[in-house]
Amino acid sequence: MFKPGEIVKYSAKFCSPGEEYYIHMVKEVNPDTKKCLIATLNSCLTLGSSEMVDFNMIQPAEKFAVILDRNTTDRKYLVTDTETKEFFAGYDFMGSVNWTENENDAEHMEKQYAEQIAADLESAEI
Repeated sequence: MFKPGEIVKYSAKFCSPGEEYYIHMVKEVNPDTKKCLIATLNSCLTLGSSEMVDFNMIQPAEKFAVILDRNTTDRKYLVTDTETKEFFAGYDFMGSVNWTENENDAEHMEKQYAEQIAADLESAEI
């Protein structure tokens, strides 16, 4: 049984290539329907898009923890790998997860990534 706030990832048979590294947080659990509402931790270190999934589609991602940034009023999250003590620093353009040993570097890399995505989208507009 999953709990709100738990960090999960898709089970291997429900992943596209590279998605096994994407990190999600359980937002709501409905034990009657055996479904969870999960939210993706997106490239801006915030909770991104959400979707309802069956319990069998996800599994605990026990080695990850989410730290709410208490120094700001926005809902920014930092994700850390509890084994390596590295911080989630977004995804590269191939969909792989970037990690760094420094919390400040993680935030800086995230901002750079978000700015690059915004610039790419702006230049693609017709």
